[in-house]
Amino acid sequence: MTQTRISIETAFSRLAEIAGFEGILFMSGQGSILASRFVAGVPSAGVAERVAAIIKDIEEMAKKISSHGLEEITVKGRQRNLLFLKGRQAGFMAVVLGKESMHIGLARLKMKEIVDELDRTVDEILAGKPKGQG
Repeated sequence: MTQTRISIETAFSRLAEIAGFEGILFMSGQGSILASRFVAGVPSAGVAERVAAIIKDIEEMAKKISSHGLEEITVKGRQRNLLFLKGRQAGFMAVVLGKESMHIGLARLKMKEIVDELDRTVDEILAGKPKGQG
């Protein structure tokens, strides 16, 4: 089965189909922003960095509860929803931001699919497989 590797643009376009979706971030296990894409093109000043700082705090709390740390969490607020999902490979974290009206279940399902594809892509890269071969 031939699959193309997923990119931030592909992930963004899949999630952009959900009403209320605002953006997606990918972060390293150390909390650095690897990639981000927002509906408005760029996030308002410092939003990506604020989300990264929040995730670091949540990760520290999760490590106190479980030695594995944060795997998945959904934060539903009055104005924003945040969904966090950690990939199995390289410990990256996907974060979806949306308005309170965003359908969380649909966003979570699409995000899981995207993270699974990213994990497969990382597996291929680490195994040295050429692009598109699976």
